[in-house]
Amino acid sequence: IFHQTLASFFFIKICKSLNINNFFSIIACLLFVFSSPTINYSLHDDWATVWLAWTMLPCITYFLIQTLKYEKVLNWLVLTILIGFTICNSNPNYVIVYGLTLIIVVCYILYKTKNLAAIKRLFYVIVLSVLICSAHLYYTINETLLFILEQAPERPLVREYTILKILYYNLYPLDQYLLNSLLYEDLSNALSKFLASLTNPSSRVPFLGIIFLSISSFMSCLLFSKNNHYFANSIILKSFVVGFLASLILSLIPNEYYLNTLHSGTFRDPMIFFGLLISIFSIQKLFLSQRTSFKVFSYILLFIHIIQISIYVYFSLFASLDNSLSNHNIQSSELNFYEAPNETDEIYKWMIGNKQKYGDKI
Repeated sequence: IFHQTLASFFFIKICKSLNINNFFSIIACLLFVFSSPTINYSLHDDWATVWLAWTMLPCITYFLIQTLKYEKVLNWLVLTILIGFTICNSNPNYVIVYGLTLIIVVCYILYKTKNLAAIKRLFYVIVLSVLICSAHLYYTINETLLFILEQAPERPLVREYTILKILYYNLYPLDQYLLNSLLYEDLSNALSKFLASLTNPSSRVPFLGIIFLSISSFMSCLLFSKNNHYFANSIILKSFVVGFLASLILSLIPNEYYLNTLHSGTFRDPMIFFGLLISIFSIQKLFLSQRTSFKVFSYILLFIHIIQISIYVYFSLFASLDNSLSNHNIQSSELNFYEAPNETDEIYKWMIGNKQKYGDKI
């Protein structure tokens, strides 16, 4: 609760830095709280180290912006502590992915602003952050070098994304099987596919919502247009669009190109994070337009998006959890999480195999 509250507070602070008003900032914060990474890491997987990284992302992003914009010492000192704390307590894969995306954002800002003083402050942040987590980095690197020559195990269950798959994921509750059924006029099969897709949403996919995905993609196209007054000369907003586009592209790269050390699907987190920010900015800009039709259009877009997210959240938080519990005929008296595995368990065979293979190293 503390980490989520902290993340929500700084997410709203980031919205304020983009001149997003209170109403749209609160809506954006709620969408962040009920986003697929939040549901994935807090409830479905209960993955504490990744949850910490995800909730630290808004905090680090906010103080990173403040460090680049202002010379106040407190900003880069807090940023240093946050980075060191996150590296020491989070999953290394996610630290690298989030860090790489933020580095791209920072490089874009520095390229546009040519702020030498900001580069100096960032140098201090890097040096002090490394000092804070030096023991942890030494341990991680040392352990990694022990297995550097080992072939990385295959992970057949890991998803790899394509543009078409990302589009299908964001059409929830529609999916490719339902659409194919409708195209071939198999209505009964289409209905069953629809119900199955509706009640079993996945939180491990890059689900941003079709409206926000479309807006973010449109903003990415505007970034390369000559007449980009839409960004109101906001370097920060442009950098967020760069962050969205970079994380989208990096999520499409097959895992083998990362030497199977990173999961490309992890880049969906910064994609969703930046996508929320630039999409809510765009909807507010439509709302503040002088044309009544634009205001109405902004409400329609926001209404459709909230309806889609509400359906997703309901079946992710309530229906799917209830179904998963009711589908297993396991009595509480049969469960003993403290019992050691015996020779008939798969986990026992796996541990013995690792002991024979890595015994000298572990």
